Amino acid sequence: MHTVTLGNFELTALSDGIYHLDGGSFFGVVPKVLWSRKVQADTNNRVPTGLNSVLIRSDKTILIETGIGNKLSEKMAQLYGQPAQLLENLSAAGVSPDDIDIVINTHLHFDHCGWNTVLRDGKAVATFPKAKYYVQEGEWRHSHENQRDAISYMSANYDPLVESGQMLLLRGDAEIVPGISVKVFPGHTRDMQAVIIESGGQTACYISDLIPTSAHLDLNWVMAFDLYPLETIESRKRYYARAIPERWLTMFTHDPAIPWAYLEKDPATSFLKPQRYILPRPHRRKPMPTEWRLKAEYLKNCNCAPGCPCDFWSAPTHYKCEGMMAFHVLEGNFGSTKLDGVIFGGTYHWPGPLHLGNGTFQPYLSDKTTPKQREALLTIMSGKAGGTWFEVLASVVSKILEPQYLPIEFSFDLKARQTHVKFGNQVETTTEPIKDLASGNAHSSRVEMPNGMEYKHPEIATTGILKSSGAIAFDCPGAHSSMALVEQTHKGLVA
Repeated sequence: MHTVTLGNFELTALSDGIYHLDGGSFFGVVPKVLWSRKVQADTNNRVPTGLNSVLIRSDKTILIETGIGNKLSEKMAQLYGQPAQLLENLSAAGVSPDDIDIVINTHLHFDHCGWNTVLRDGKAVATFPKAKYYVQEGEWRHSHENQRDAISYMSANYDPLVESGQMLLLRGDAEIVPGISVKVFPGHTRDMQAVIIESGGQTACYISDLIPTSAHLDLNWVMAFDLYPLETIESRKRYYARAIPERWLTMFTHDPAIPWAYLEKDPATSFLKPQRYILPRPHRRKPMPTEWRLKAEYLKNCNCAPGCPCDFWSAPTHYKCEGMMAFHVLEGNFGSTKLDGVIFGGTYHWPGPLHLGNGTFQPYLSDKTTPKQREALLTIMSGKAGGTWFEVLASVVSKILEPQYLPIEFSFDLKARQTHVKFGNQVETTTEPIKDLASGNAHSSRVEMPNGMEYKHPEIATTGILKSSGAIAFDCPGAHSSMALVEQTHKGLVA
């Protein structure tokens, strides 16, 4: 889960999941030959679209946007998808619906305010019972005008709140609480508002559908959904005039991989590009007395296409990330505890890109490990004993399942790019070389990552079998496989 501190505010990027929109509509008049360089469409020309909310914590607990929710009709759910993950992700952040003091909707399209309400006994009631909701009055009035975007409005998301007085209708720019204000940027709709957070000399802006993703930064890359596209362009000019020189953190409402970034001009092209906001490393604990080292054969197999875009700061092939990893320790120790010969690993699942967090991890250890070895390995995997890769993994995992101690089979041939690993009867995977589609000959592919945290010289292959029937279940044949010899220590990866 991605969290940053901005002055007196703590900002956490949350997601209601991913849905799919038509690529042509998402990029308007921009030719597919151009936008497909940035976003990959499926066979139906649909592109993955994030549902990003932001949780703000300070004196008040504030939620910007509430995603799609769970009230779509069967037809709309089939068309767009209805992941409905926001409440689960709020819970993972330690927040219940009763904890929310304020909800801010930038506008009232169904994919921005769906969790405003839930159905109880067939009646829409506030999901966040103690919260005040804010939206522009002009936006609410437009939702009842039966214009060309009428399909995007569901009155159950907001009318009950207006009727009860829980939703407050604004008339133009306004301060919600000290440091948090809204500003109208017409284009997508006439009265869409952005949310501006200012504290400690820093500024962040949830710009909503004015710039829905990092692929829409060009002034003229305007969605077909925008009611007033020329005003979208003018509003972007107005936004960039401050956001770039004043270095505002720009929050993207629909980017499936990048929830926020600073903006900069590419010196080679003069086009805008996102300056990736790197997930901060976890706070370094005081040096621990235990030094450890694992020189091991390492395997990571996941559901991505061979080549795994996650290794190159891109979103997973299928948005979610799941798979397994395994270590066969050739030489190792945790303090005085010898780890030579031990085999361990785990299965994992993230509902979206790893940097968004909310992952689940299932540890597996060989049943031949001793109690001291088990304690050592679980401590290393927890990230509490140092080791950059394990610390980073721990920072994006919110749920660790009970360890399983099972017979583990581990066969590993790096040169042939072949493996066969089994965790008891729960997990099985095989690795084989990637084959040339024309000749059938095996490829030899290796990636050089001199500054890698996980590995430095992984061989890239593909899975024959990648299947789990355990608590984290999956079945991903023909997916990605990385094989490497690694040397991990409490100071990080050394080889």
